[in-house]
Amino acid sequence: MFSSDYLHAILLGIIQGIAEFLPVSSSGHLVVFGKLFEKWFGSQAADAGENALFNVALHLGTLGSILVVYRHDLRALLRDYRLCAWIVVATIPAAVIGVLFKKKLEATFEQPLLVACGWLMTATALWYGQKIGRNQRALAEMTIKDAIVVGLFQAVALIVRGFSRSGSTIAGGLFCGFTREAAAKFSFLIAIPAIGGAGVVEVGPLLWHALTGSGNSEKLAHLSRDDVGAMLVGALVAFIVGWVALEWLLRLIVRRGVGIFAVYCLVVALFTFAWQAYERF
Repeated sequence: MFSSDYLHAILLGIIQGIAEFLPVSSSGHLVVFGKLFEKWFGSQAADAGENALFNVALHLGTLGSILVVYRHDLRALLRDYRLCAWIVVATIPAAVIGVLFKKKLEATFEQPLLVACGWLMTATALWYGQKIGRNQRALAEMTIKDAIVVGLFQAVALIVRGFSRSGSTIAGGLFCGFTREAAAKFSFLIAIPAIGGAGVVEVGPLLWHALTGSGNSEKLAHLSRDDVGAMLVGALVAFIVGWVALEWLLRLIVRRGVGIFAVYCLVVALFTFAWQAYERF
């Protein structure tokens, strides 16, 4: 019989694959849909959606999508030391915040209202980024100042659940005057160390304990075979859906811009506020 854990993993994998690259916050969607699944299917769905380890597994699935779509750019990147340096610079703010405030950030997985506030921030950043951005500069013109600005946008997205990482960094690139294509490309290139680093920070210690037998891992102790299987299924679904979504998104951003995503974030934020108000009052 097909376990409900796997159904939840597939559903959340689809959400992650679509929302990771669309500038609408995949983590925010996992929070809100995790709570909705809790109401519809019981507590197991909420555990899957809110569990940081499961969330990392989904993100690693979409990391594979980026590596596939940008495989040619990544090979060229090995010879572009300047752009490599700007990727490192843009990654530092988020890396520092991720290491220093990891526990506090995980606690925000339970708060849909914070997600709604983050969606409002995403809508605002995207709208203003497209409105005032000059849409002229190429990625080859990037400076250390631009890298820092985009990196700070990414760091804020890490702090505020619902403030889309891709949306914030694309908006940051647009604020700096880059073309929509250049802003999107840099956003997804810096996602590689950001997502990969988060995976190492979360999974690395657990694997070390498992391999060496040293220390105790509460998260590993509670993982069953079905839990691990659900994570792998969710990651695979996120990879496949993410691959398709990223290819489509790049074409859409170049042709139409990001205004439609600003509208979407505004709508889901208002829906979440209304839902939470109904639940509380």
